[in-house]
Amino acid sequence: SLFGKLESLGNMLSNEEKNSMCLAPHPDPTQAKKPLGPSGGDVGVISAKHGYVQRVSNLKKWLDVPEMKKWLVGHRLFNLGHLNEQQIVGIVEEIMEVMVEAGLISM
Repeated sequence: SLFGKLESLGNMLSNEEKNSMCLAPHPDPTQAKKPLGPSGGDVGVISAKHGYVQRVSNLKKWLDVPEMKKWLVGHRLFNLGHLNEQQIVGIVEEIMEVMVEAGLISM
């Protein structure tokens, strides 16, 4: 639904801007060969290309667009949708600060 919302903004954002808000990790073909089962919670090595880092970076960009922020707050499919705008922004800013301090991203 996020991709649809981005597209519905029309020319408010360029295609390049929209694409930069949709970062996703490249699939690891070796993972496809492993049998399904418990993982023990292993998330692997955290890097700038890690899915979590990319998802938080996307969320920060979405919150920087007023129309996207308004749409996300309270959205039933958004996992932080039960929080108010200030809480969501505060959590994301705190995570971004930690990722900058860890050298995972730059702002």
